[in-house]
Parts: sequence; C-alpha cells; structure tokens
Amino acid sequence: MTVTTNPSTNGPGGAAGTGAPAGTGLVSITAPVTINATNASTYNGQTLTWTGTFTVTLEAGLPSGFGFAGRPPASGNASVAVSGGPTIDGATTTITRALASNKLFAVQGIAADTYTATGS
Repeated sequence: MTVTTNPSTNGPGGAAGTGAPAGTGLVSITAPVTINATNASTYNGQTLTWTGTFTVTLEAGLPSGFGFAGRPPASGNASVAVSGGPTIDGATTTITRALASNKLFAVQGIAADTYTATGS
C-alpha cells in the first residue's frame, strides 16, 4: 500500500479537480487499508481518494472524533467496513459509495467506536 498525502491550501474546493474541502490533505487509497489507533493520525481529518475498488476498515479504539471525507473511484465503489466492535449508522455492515451518486462523502465519529456516514 502507498499512502500519498498532498496538503491543500487552494481555497474553496481544495486542490483543483479533487472536490476536496479547502485546507485538507489528500490521501490516496491504492489498496485495502485498515485504520487503527497506531495509524489513525494519517487519515483523521483527511480526504481519502480511492483509486480503485478497495475497502477501508475501521478498527475499534480510534481517537475520539475520528473522521474523514471520501471520494469514490472513477469506476467501482469506495467501501468502508468496521472490525472489532465499531458501528457505522448503527450497524456492523460495510458501506459502499459510488462516484455517480457521491462526489464526496463523510464518515465521522459521534461517540466511542460509533460512526455516521453521509451519502448512499
């Protein structure tokens, strides 16, 4: 897996053509990723851009308020799963987001190991 971060200070809309909010970093998801307490700072508050159909898995014990924006790949789906106890929107299922209906989506911690997600 390669993690590439590109801080953006390009004003509204972030880096040109990314759809990222201004002031966020971009992290390319080029393979399946598991986010845990050790590597959470790499992804927290960032815009994750999927380059293909991969799954990002959130493990239990991430920092309070952990969250990220996500941009699905040009084709296929961006998937976010949970492992070890966390829930997304009250369930332990995997969420998927396609670019056609979700130019950008968000996953945000609202309590310990409890997340909500935008989009459908």
